[in-house]
Amino acid sequence: MRLVLQPDRHGKHARNLRMAIRFHPLAIAATAGALLLEPGAWATGLAAIWMVQTFFLAVHGLQQLLSRPTLDVEEICVDTGLLYVPISGIWLIAYTLNYPLLSFDRATILLTAVHFTFISPGALVLAGMAGRQLIHTRAWRLYRVVALVTVISPLLVASGITFTQIAG
Repeated sequence: MRLVLQPDRHGKHARNLRMAIRFHPLAIAATAGALLLEPGAWATGLAAIWMVQTFFLAVHGLQQLLSRPTLDVEEICVDTGLLYVPISGIWLIAYTLNYPLLSFDRATILLTAVHFTFISPGALVLAGMAGRQLIHTRAWRLYRVVALVTVISPLLVASGITFTQIAG
């Protein structure tokens, strides 16, 4: 999250992201507690704390995306990574409720929550940071193609897995 934290043109940092950074240790501890408990109200209540954290991150990603005068691929990576994070919160809550979301088994639901926890802020934000470094190099053209594939690939993979599950 600190990689994403950049001041605006007035030298101020986004409130949602500052709150997410402060809230993060609590969200991580609550998520650990949710995973240690049996499915039910207490586990879901703790998972909801992670969902709030993902909301802060997504709001920041959306604000950044909408406020940009140009759509630079490296910044799209960062913003999209933050927008994908709430998917992890939804799946974590389904896991703690023991709810077969889209008829997936409990292990797949947990793996999906973990996947969107790391692919979103991890791979996509790091791809955006790499792009910031490569912008004036010969590798820039290749980077743009790879970055755009990186942005859409989580949704393509999730759609394929979901379609396979539903179609049998």
